[in-house]
Amino acid sequence: MKYIYFKLKMCQMKLLICFCLLSVSMACGNMKKQEKPSTEPDKVSNMDEERMVGTVRKEKEGCVLIHVKTEDRDILIYPNNLDERFQVNNMRIKFFFYNSSMPSPEDCFANARGNLGDVTPLR
Repeated sequence: MKYIYFKLKMCQMKLLICFCLLSVSMACGNMKKQEKPSTEPDKVSNMDEERMVGTVRKEKEGCVLIHVKTEDRDILIYPNNLDERFQVNNMRIKFFFYNSSMPSPEDCFANARGNLGDVTPLR
């Protein structure tokens, strides 16, 4: 009788160990899936390495956008912190871009929203 009881306990221990290992492996697998960067086509990554060049577009009152042409697509950026002296229609500027989660006005369509750094007008 003790032998059967011992075998039953060993079987329960093996099941418990298998369950724990399965839980840990599933948790690690889910974490790896979450760490993958998103590659959405309408997002612009931070451009810390090089400055971007764009043209200021004043669409409406309170809707200033920067049009940036890249090799493969055109991007419209809504700048959160563009100084008023640079808010001149068709002015070309050079700047660093940093993504932001701050929303743009509803009537302003932009591919990206962010803060600008080291803004310089181009002639």
